[in-house]
Amino acid sequence: MQMLRACMKYHNRTQEDVSRALGMVRSTFYLHMKDGDFTISQIHKMMDYIPLTMDDVNRIFFATKK
Repeated sequence: MQMLRACMKYHNRTQEDVSRALGMVRSTFYLHMKDGDFTISQIHKMMDYIPLTMDDVNRIFFATKK
C-alpha cells in the first residue's frame, strides 16, 4: 500500500479525502489500507478520484509479492 500512499500524496489526496470519495468512514479506509482488501468497485472509484493509471492499479493491487 506504500505505492497507493505515494500516488495519493503526489495528487494531494489524503486518506480522509479518498475515504469520502469511496463512501466509507476513515477508520474503515485505514483497515482496507492495512490489509489491501479493496473491491474492484472501490479500485475503480480510486482510479477516477486520485487518479490512478491502469499500470498503477496493477502494481498496487495485483502484483505478486516476492
